[in-house]
Amino acid sequence: MLSDPRFRKQLVNTQDAISRLDERAKRQSALKINDREGWSAQRILHDACDAAWISGHLVDPHDLILHESGAAPGPGDPPTLSARHRIRLHTQSMRLGGNRPIEPQEIYRIFGRGPKSPENDLALYDPDENHGETVEAWCARWNELSSEPALLQVGYGLLAWAQAPAFTHATAADLLLLGERMARASGLTRISPLALATGVRRTKWRPLSVTTDEMFLSDFLQGVEATAQVGMHQLDDIELWRERAGHHLETRRCSSGISQVLDLVAAKGVVSTRSIADDTGMTVQSAARLCNELTASGLLRELTGQRHFRVWGRG
Repeated sequence: MLSDPRFRKQLVNTQDAISRLDERAKRQSALKINDREGWSAQRILHDACDAAWISGHLVDPHDLILHESGAAPGPGDPPTLSARHRIRLHTQSMRLGGNRPIEPQEIYRIFGRGPKSPENDLALYDPDENHGETVEAWCARWNELSSEPALLQVGYGLLAWAQAPAFTHATAADLLLLGERMARASGLTRISPLALATGVRRTKWRPLSVTTDEMFLSDFLQGVEATAQVGMHQLDDIELWRERAGHHLETRRCSSGISQVLDLVAAKGVVSTRSIADDTGMTVQSAARLCNELTASGLLRELTGQRHFRVWGRG
């Protein structure tokens, strides 16, 4: 495949896109660590919503925001519960260092297999399913790929799983979450989440549909390039928002509370009056007043459009 000049060009372009995203996120974190953390959290959250869409479910990111921020009681519907579980696993994979081998137990956890897993759906977990040998064979194949470039490691790893899946009822969203772990293990992404589900939603790539190896890898590269472009646009938005926030603070006599609220929005992506009060020590009433003031100035935007359980994000 590497002898095909079109594939080589696509490989170079995709690697360039993901490298620029990682470098941009690194530069952003050097300026404002809160900005990068907030962007990363929001990227993971929206990737979980895109993964639900790929599985045929609709999960509103605003609902997830409410539940994740603690502004509303926890959800009870399976798609939203699955999305929250995916956010936890994705966040955990981001904390793992690179060049760390992928163990079979990690795979079981990613795919929700194991009788003690509280997130298990009995319709998906078959205790009689003999998958140990297949998982070990995939791990051995993954270790063999260590000499390949990081981007191809992830592509070949996804292809190997799609051709011989260990779990009968696993979904494409499950496989993409394994791809996030592979991206960290191979060193493809060091700072930014890869967010493969975001790329799948915006392209024709279908991870569990393998026609030829060449077509699968080409679609994979297209998906990675698409998600990198989305990430760059998000970072552009954050940078512009920071410039506006800085101008607002310079031209007005602002209380320290406003600066605290802006930093919290940068760090978390979204805030509620309760989360502001918990993190800053101010009252809920003061937090609501500051949020309304910043909304009027265009720096914040109320996301829920309701009187209760309100949350705000960047305007």
